[in-house]
Formats: sequence, structure tokens, C-alpha cells
Amino acid sequence: MPATMNSQISNLDYNTAVEKGKKMLKIMHGGCVVTQSPYFTPGEVGAMGYKRTTRPRSVSGLSKKLDSLGIQVSNSHFINVTDDYTKDVITGETLAGASEVRFMSDINVEAGILVVNYSYSPTYKAKELKSLAAALLPSLKHWSDIAFHQWAHSQHPEEEVRDLKFIMRENISNEDTLAIINDILDAPPRQSQAYTRSGLYLDMNSDHAIALLGTAHGAGVAWLLAQHRDQLGRKIIAGIRIFYSDEPPEGDRALNLLFYLRDASASKKSIEKL
Repeated sequence: MPATMNSQISNLDYNTAVEKGKKMLKIMHGGCVVTQSPYFTPGEVGAMGYKRTTRPRSVSGLSKKLDSLGIQVSNSHFINVTDDYTKDVITGETLAGASEVRFMSDINVEAGILVVNYSYSPTYKAKELKSLAAALLPSLKHWSDIAFHQWAHSQHPEEEVRDLKFIMRENISNEDTLAIINDILDAPPRQSQAYTRSGLYLDMNSDHAIALLGTAHGAGVAWLLAQHRDQLGRKIIAGIRIFYSDEPPEGDRALNLLFYLRDASASKKSIEKL
């Protein structure tokens, strides 16, 4: 479980996050050329070293919370998709196991939502181990690409990729992301911007939302949309909601981010601010 803000040691300050977020906002809106990620078949994903398991998922607590936020979901329609990376990571002359390298999501195709439960990439594993063999990492190594393939492969092969409307990052434990979230929650509240039982919704015109886009969790969603336009269409983040898993929040509290997506053609106000 993630700890409270007081125990976090972060390397990311709010102003730096805002500047990073502005760059990600331009990338997401097509303000610069972004190479599209290749589409891999399930067989190709497996050949890279991933073992995928898919099973029905009962998430009654999550469903109730999403219903309370106006997102209608059904327990029976959630599936859990987990990708475990099974190959070893070479670090100098040391062979280290790929334990913990895992991407796990709960997906409801009908509601258009992808809920990220766990994300620990081979790239991060190699960095943690100070690996000198980055070239040996699989082509599919970033959360943004794995999450897209989990979304696409959870649907019938004969269908087009369905409309992705929401991405939720659940039970966040990243120190930098938690630091920025808590900076936002600790900021002086405005009449129209205060935390309620439904959390705190931030429109992408706000500096707070842009700061969240400058975190690893926000940037990952922006990269997913920017590098998969051919399959998802020109999607952007319309707003971000911060909320706790339990209400009222007590003790060590699980923080979540819910990203609201929309077609880029709906509005260009956010990019015109920069």
C-alpha cells in the first residue's frame, strides 16, 4: 500500500512537473511529430518473453466507486489481463531473474475503461539493476505500449479497437506522482476546486492537471494516446480526477487517478493556452 505524503522522498517538484506536463500536452495534441508504436500480434508479444493470462474479474468495490463517479460498469464485464515478463535481465556478468516485471489491468470494454493495477516494466528493472544490456530488452517494454495491447487484445479479433474513454491508475505508490498529488491536495482550496467525496476533478486547462501530466503516470497515458493514434483515433485527456479508494480517507490511504479521454477535435482550448 502507498504511504502518506510525509514519508515520501520525491525528486520531482511541482514547477518542474508543470513544465514537463506542458511538453507532454503538446505531444498529446500533435504539436510535434511522434513516431507511432508498432502493433504486435499476441503471438509476437509472447515471443518477446511475455506470458499473458486472462480471466474474469469481480470488482464490486471498484464498480460501486465508478458508478458513484458517473461511469456505469458491470461486474460481469470486467476481465483481468496480466502480462508477466519471463526472460532474464543481464547485468554485466550477472544473470538476474525477471521477477516482479509485470503489467496487470482490469478492463471493461463495454464501458471503455482500462484500470491499471500494477506496472513494473523490464526497462525499470534493468535500470534498477544498473543493467548494461538495454539493447537486449524487448521491443515491447513500456507501460504505454503494453497497456494498449492489453486493451486491443481483450476484444474480438474481427472487431476494430473499441472506443477507450477512461484510464485509471489504481493504488499509486510512485513517490514523484504522490508528491505532486499531495501538493495539489494541500494547495489552498478555491470555491470551485475543493476535494469532495467524489474526489477532485481537474480540467486540463488548469496548472494542477498539467502538473499531473508531468508525472510518470500522466506522461504514460499521454504517450499511449500519442503513439497509438492509428488505432485509437486522435484522443486527448480532457480532465483528471484524484480520489481515494475509501471514503472517508483514513491512515495510509490509497490514491488513484482517473483520466477522462475525448476526441481531440472536440476542443483545442488546452493547447492554445500554451
